[in-house]
Amino acid sequence: ATDDCGNTATCTATIYVDDSTVPMITCPANLVLECGNANNTTLVNNWLASATATDGCDVSVTITNNYNGVLPALSCDLSTGKVVTFTATDDCGNTATCTATIYVDDSTVPMITCPSNLVLECGNANNTTLVNNWLASATATDGCDASVTITNNYDNMLPALSCDQSAGKVVTFTATDDCGNTATCTATIYVDDSTVPMITCPANLVLECGNANNTTLVNNWLASATATDGCDVSVTITNNYNGVLPALSCDLSTGKVVTFTATDDCGNTATC
Repeated sequence: ATDDCGNTATCTATIYVDDSTVPMITCPANLVLECGNANNTTLVNNWLASATATDGCDVSVTITNNYNGVLPALSCDLSTGKVVTFTATDDCGNTATCTATIYVDDSTVPMITCPSNLVLECGNANNTTLVNNWLASATATDGCDASVTITNNYDNMLPALSCDQSAGKVVTFTATDDCGNTATCTATIYVDDSTVPMITCPANLVLECGNANNTTLVNNWLASATATDGCDVSVTITNNYNGVLPALSCDLSTGKVVTFTATDDCGNTATC
C-alpha cells in the first residue's frame, strides 16, 4: 500500500490449488463365466482391468479392486456371485467406489454316450438282467457336474421278435447336469431267435405187410413228431416221406428212413 507521500506497507497471502473432489469411476458390467472354461482366469483379469475412472485434476487415477482370485460357486440362476468392489483414488487421496458381480453359470450341455444296440435271445431267462445292465452302461460327462444324472424312457416291455432285426424298441437316454442342461442319445433293443427248436421223432414204425390201415398208421406216425421252441409256440414240422412204403424186410434190416424237420418263426431248423 502507498500513501500520498510515498510511504508504503506490504503484506502477503498465498494461493493454493487443492483437490477435494472424488474421481468419477465406472465399473464394468457384471461378468458371467462359463463353468469349466479354461480361459476364465484371463477373462476375469481382462474384466478387472476394464474399470475406468476420470478426475478433474489427476489424469491417471489409480484403480484397485478387492478380488481375491477365487471364483464364486456355480449359480445356475445367477442368484449368487462374488461382488467385487472397485476403488478409484486420485493424487489427493480422494476415493470413489463402485461394485460389479462375477457369476459362474453352466449353459453347456453334457456329453452323453449311449451303449451299442442290444440284441437279446428270445426266451432267455436273463433278459431282464441284461437289459438293466445295458441301461446302466450309458455314460455322460460335464465340465461342471461330476455326477451327471442319466435317465431313460424304457418302459420294461421287450419288443416283439424281429428275426432280421428290422424292428426293435428305441430307448432314449437323457443326461441332465446340475443346471438342467440336457443331452440325449438313442439306442435300440432287438429280440432275435438264433436257437434251433428241440425236435423229438417218434419211435421206429413197424407195419404189418398187407394191413389195410397202413396208410393211416403212417400218417398218424408222421403226425406224432413233436417240437418245442423258446420263442415259437407253434413250430412247423415237416418230413420227407414220399408216400411209398419200403419193401418187405423180414429181419427189419432195411427200411425207409424219414427225416423230420422242425422250423421256427426265424427259420432255425432242427432235424431227427
